Amino acid sequence: MGGTLRHTYVDPLGFQCLTDPEDAVAVPAKVGSVVIFSSLTPHLTGPNHSNEVRRAYILQYAPDGVEILRGDPDAGPPTERDSQDDPVRQFPVLVGGRPATPLAS
Repeated sequence: MGGTLRHTYVDPLGFQCLTDPEDAVAVPAKVGSVVIFSSLTPHLTGPNHSNEVRRAYILQYAPDGVEILRGDPDAGPPTERDSQDDPVRQFPVLVGGRPATPLAS
């Protein structure tokens, strides 16, 4: 495999890549546990039967100057490029190969 899996938008859940993967692996986790994996890993969770909101914390690392390519994959190559350099959303990890100074709290 390689690259992005073909996916469809399912309302109201969002994008769905696989309907019934044969080689799925369960990752047991107790309530309050943290599970870490690449956002490119096809994944799902069971239903939330509580009255509480299920939260997710997403971290993404990208090189300086990264762009999102937009377009219709069925129509050919991307037709638009969106720069991802919003300073409010940038938190350097390394500067000049050294750990970045922590943000002021």
